[in-house]
Amino acid sequence: MSKISVDDLRKIKESQRHTLALRGGDFRAKVVVNMGTCGIAAGARDVITALNEAIAQKEIMDVMLTASGCGGYCAKEPTMLVETPEQPPTFYGPVDKKKALKIFKEHVLGGKIVTELVAPSKLAEEEAPSEEAPTEEASKSESPPKPAPKEAAPKESVAKKPAGKKEPRKKAAPKE
Repeated sequence: MSKISVDDLRKIKESQRHTLALRGGDFRAKVVVNMGTCGIAAGARDVITALNEAIAQKEIMDVMLTASGCGGYCAKEPTMLVETPEQPPTFYGPVDKKKALKIFKEHVLGGKIVTELVAPSKLAEEEAPSEEAPTEEASKSESPPKPAPKEAAPKESVAKKPAGKKEPRKKAAPKE
């Protein structure tokens, strides 16, 4: 068995430095591609492959690219999240390979959020009134008349037994 020299240890340390930096949170950006079933069906595999190739081609060591499960935003898949130390997390979607590479170039490498590709807030979509739904004021003024309450059907009279009196037990028929 050969011994490891000090130079060998330095080479190993240098080759693993980027991995340790990413684990410690010392990175330029973290990119998360949501790879739930809906994301994969919408093309998330192509997105993460394109990003992985761009990182490898440019030999970028301070960007963490990870896959995640469903992000809960199925209507906007494929989606990706970009986290940088200087900015709040930014959620993009729907993205394809071309859009993902634009986000990578401008946001991850350049530090500028690509506002036209940012996914609208789920909360904002839920709170925004749809065109079909009437506004609260309109529903007050145009509310349809309430139907008249239904009259209860007369209850059938049930003969009650006097309290305290039990019916006599019936005797079983004799066996033959």
